[in-house]
Amino acid sequence: FSKKTVMVSVDGTESDRTPTKGHTLDVEGKLYLGGLPATYTAKRIGNVIDLHETKTKMSCGAVSNVLAACLQDVTFNGVQMNLSTPLSSHTVGSCFSRAQDGSFFSGGGYAAFS
Repeated sequence: FSKKTVMVSVDGTESDRTPTKGHTLDVEGKLYLGGLPATYTAKRIGNVIDLHETKTKMSCGAVSNVLAACLQDVTFNGVQMNLSTPLSSHTVGSCFSRAQDGSFFSGGGYAAFS
């Protein structure tokens, strides 16, 4: 794995590996899923403004959208993450039990992991 390359896989389909420019993943040793805390000040990408009406976040850099999805079986750098034990979270619910297990992000929440 390269610290300067990002790749996302959804349902077994991998995206192209994308090189990053500079330090766009300025998250101080934490991986945030779903968005960022309202009090978070990014050092290199600017502050994030949450527009509740549109469920969109704006900044002067990389953070531009929130995630509205049900996540399960997340692997990061080859390590399976336990989504039920984040370091902190905000408005994260359970996925709909009839459909599947996992964590549901409505577009206004986040979960932080080490």
